[in-house]
Amino acid sequence: MIKESPDRSIAWWSWWGNPTLGMHEDHRFKHGIGFLDEQDPDYYRILELRSQLELDELPDELLKFDPEIRFFSLLSSDEFQQLIKPFSYWLLDSSVLHARPQEWEESYGVNSPDEIRIIVSERAELPKELSDWQSGSTRNLNLNLKTPLNLIDRSQLCFFVFLQSFLPKVAKRTSLLLPERIINTAKFLEKIPSEYWELFYEWARPIFNKISDAVNSKYILTQPELDYSFMANDEELNSLLENSNGGENV
Repeated sequence: MIKESPDRSIAWWSWWGNPTLGMHEDHRFKHGIGFLDEQDPDYYRILELRSQLELDELPDELLKFDPEIRFFSLLSSDEFQQLIKPFSYWLLDSSVLHARPQEWEESYGVNSPDEIRIIVSERAELPKELSDWQSGSTRNLNLNLKTPLNLIDRSQLCFFVFLQSFLPKVAKRTSLLLPERIINTAKFLEKIPSEYWELFYEWARPIFNKISDAVNSKYILTQPELDYSFMANDEELNSLLENSNGGENV
C-alpha cells in the first residue's frame, strides 16, 4: 500500500505515475528494476520506465462512471487478495458442486467446510446472463492450465480480466502488481462482453464498497485532481464502453 500521503486521491495518482509502487518481483526481475527508494524516487528513471512499459498518461475515461473503482490499488496485498476473493467464483465450474473436501484443498487451497459452503452458495447467485461467458472462460482455463490455480490466483485472474474488458489502461498498470503467470493465463480467457458492463458492475459493487470502506479508514477523502467524480450518462457510458472494447457496439 502507498504510504506517502494521507490523501487517498494523491496516493492513487502517485501509484498511477510511479510503476515501481507495488510492482511484483516477477516484473522487477524481467525489466531489471531494483527496489527504488519510494520516498526519494529518481524521477528521470520513472519517466524512462513508464515509456519502456508503454503506460498511459491518463487512466480510462470509464472511471468517471465510478471513480471509487480505482482505490483497490491502495490496499495492502493481503487486503486485496481477501476483498476480491468473490471474483474467483466466475472461474469455478460446476464440478465444485460435487468436489470432495480433499479436492477443494488440492485444487483451490480451501479446507474450511464453512468457506466451501459459502463459495458454493454465492457462486449459485452469479448473474445467469453471463453464464455463456463464464462457461467458456472456465473451459478455456481448464484446457490450458498446466498447474492448479488456487482460489486467490483465480480471483486475481478474473479481476484482471474484468479490468482488461472495461478499463484496459488501468489493467496495464495493474498487471505490474500481479505475478507473471496470472498475466500469461489471462491470455486464454475471453473479455467480458461490453453489453454486460452494468450487469457485472452491479454484481461487483458490494466488493468495491468494501474496498472503499477499507481505504477510507486510512485516507482523507478529497476530490480527485482530474474530474472523474461525476457519473456518466447513458449515451456517454455507451460511447466509453465502445472505446474500451475496441469499438464494439453495445
